[in-house]
Amino acid sequence: MSSKVLYQREDHVVTITINRPEVMNAIDGETAAALVKAWQAFRDDDEAFVAIITGTGDRAFSAGADLKWVASLGGLRANVDRQRVSLYNSPGAVGYTRGVDIFKPTIAAVNGYCFAGGFETALWCDIRIAAEHAEFGRQPAVVCVETLTGHQFIADRDHFRLHVPLPGSWPPRYRGR
Repeated sequence: MSSKVLYQREDHVVTITINRPEVMNAIDGETAAALVKAWQAFRDDDEAFVAIITGTGDRAFSAGADLKWVASLGGLRANVDRQRVSLYNSPGAVGYTRGVDIFKPTIAAVNGYCFAGGFETALWCDIRIAAEHAEFGRQPAVVCVETLTGHQFIADRDHFRLHVPLPGSWPPRYRGR
């Protein structure tokens, strides 16, 4: 496992922690790969009954994709066809968000900002528990990034309800309760 993702099992509970607080737990390629390995380890462990995913620190659960890392790859629009094929055949752009082979309960413990791919990760989980200071949002319009892996569809599927839009925020951001 990478130091960017911590994996700990205590009794039958696994805690997966995104450990990049200096960049609001943004997910780069190494972090995404480590998240895939962590979720697969949980899936394959017969003694692990439930998993909790969280982010290090109180500032952010995850701000989504690490945009500096994305820019170093030539941007999201560098080769759209190759990226679409890659995403279609991958377990998810920001970890394991397309993984549909885990049949154990998953919990997102959201502390702080939960945007874009972080929001997708939280929506992928069966249960979401948010700190009072948690904020949720889908931010592609702000950074001119298209939604790549469908967290809007996950939100629609789960009938996810967001509470209390923050005044004056665009795109809308929401506070957890």
